[in-house]
Amino acid sequence: MHEIDLLIDFGTNKIPFEIKLHSAPTSQDGAILGQCMRDLNLSRGYLVRSGRKNYFLGKGITALAAEQILSRPQALLR
Repeated sequence: MHEIDLLIDFGTNKIPFEIKLHSAPTSQDGAILGQCMRDLNLSRGYLVRSGRKNYFLGKGITALAAEQILSRPQALLR
């Protein structure tokens, strides 16, 4: 069984998060997150990392700078 670090449930919306300590995660780092998204039929997920810029890892996964979440968490619902 695989597990992710955080799953936020907003009623009809669920957002999975995987948290990595290094600043440049790759698509390999998002493999468990991708499996969770497939299992729950979710189209997006976030791999939280240090650093300032976001970037797309593919297959609906965004590497998201931690400061983005802390400063504007409501933006993730869009």
